[in-house]
Amino acid sequence: MFARHWWIALALTVVAAPALAAQQRTETEPNDEFSTANVLHVGDTISAQFPIHADRDFFAFDLAAGARIQFTFIGNQGCRSVSIYDPSRTALKGKNCYTEHADTLNATASVAGRYYVRINDDDDAGEAFRPYSYQFRVSLYTAPPAGLGNPLTLLTDDVNENEVLAMVAAPNGDMLVLVQSIATGYAVDRVFRVTPEGHVTTFASGMNATGQIAIDAFGDLLVPSGDQGGVVWRYDLKTGTRTIFTGPPSAPDPWYGVTIGADGDVWLSSTPGGSEGATFYRFDAFGTFKSQVPVNVRASSLTTAQNGELFFRALNSGDVYRLANNTTSVRV
Repeated sequence: MFARHWWIALALTVVAAPALAAQQRTETEPNDEFSTANVLHVGDTISAQFPIHADRDFFAFDLAAGARIQFTFIGNQGCRSVSIYDPSRTALKGKNCYTEHADTLNATASVAGRYYVRINDDDDAGEAFRPYSYQFRVSLYTAPPAGLGNPLTLLTDDVNENEVLAMVAAPNGDMLVLVQSIATGYAVDRVFRVTPEGHVTTFASGMNATGQIAIDAFGDLLVPSGDQGGVVWRYDLKTGTRTIFTGPPSAPDPWYGVTIGADGDVWLSSTPGGSEGATFYRFDAFGTFKSQVPVNVRASSLTTAQNGELFFRALNSGDVYRLANNTTSVRV
């Protein structure tokens, strides 16, 4: 787990409430009870502090009925817990930083009125470290206009009692869906092809996939596998012919994640079973090894941005990282 040392950013999402001009504001004391809560406006950036150990701060927001509320805490030294209260001052949601990451908290405003946020200083450090300064921002969310694909419609539910593990779009509009079989104890044993009309067929089976799939620059399907010590299979989408894209990684653990860069390069990850970090391997589209990058995070779920940067999720915490300059992992 990461040390509980954060700057705090607080994001509030509200529907159908007019946005006011954002202001830089400073917390005023006393505000350690509902009756003395600082009243804030959506869009404000707030600076505050805990002057003594085990302090607590209350903030109040006027919300419309149906408002969707999301608090996102980022950074800051110290341990913070947070709770959201409705107009009757009944707790809706809460997170304790000792038992879970308290960086996000979501709730829905069932009625219009004044809602409250209580932020507690839960750090064990002595008072010699006080005051602790922190900062949060309150921002307004409005739903984006409808686009292609909206409203959501069901494509298919014909997956034959299987659980979807990963999917990727083929160049012709089909979806390739990696599934694990409930009937066989969640063995990852097949890839379904789903047409735009929702017709489902089995494209491939028996590949012992490890987690992700990708379509490469040639339009072929890449499937990292635990077979033969950890190979990456390449499937021709037209014929179904299977060949080996690359053999096992140099590390003693199989491939896990895969993604294709904007330049067509193939990125693969190998993650040890313990608490160590991962290694990213870079190949050209033909399968020729180019480079490798060790990172101090156990990585899963690779993807690449349009600018070519590699993003990945930490296997233990679920935090998202990017590989800055293709060398250094940065938590985002």
